[in-house]
Amino acid sequence: MGVFLLMLTGAMAIPALADALAGNPDWGAYATSGAISGFTGGTLVLVFLSDRRPLSRSEAFVLTSLAWIVVCAFAALPFRFSVLALSYTDAYFETMAGLTTTGSTIIVGFGNFIRAVAAAP
Repeated sequence: MGVFLLMLTGAMAIPALADALAGNPDWGAYATSGAISGFTGGTLVLVFLSDRRPLSRSEAFVLTSLAWIVVCAFAALPFRFSVLALSYTDAYFETMAGLTTTGSTIIVGFGNFIRAVAAAP
């Protein structure tokens, strides 16, 4: 799980850098979200570093399900901290819809917002 969060942190660095270079204030939303995700992911990796054993089939199913839920929970943070100021529930919905490529959105006028927010991981 920690490795997935560290990969998400790397993905958040791209729009943070793009926003910072463009002078958009939302770079902070990505940087803060990346720091939270990176700290949590790094902590999980360090805590479970010594527990290196193959996963059973049932553990793999649980890990897959939890990975979707947890990664979406952390990937929703930039939507929550950005100028969109979505509620966490709306941010989670947007993230889950984006990562599962359903194309659903609750944001009205989505194309009018800053590019990096529209391309959030």
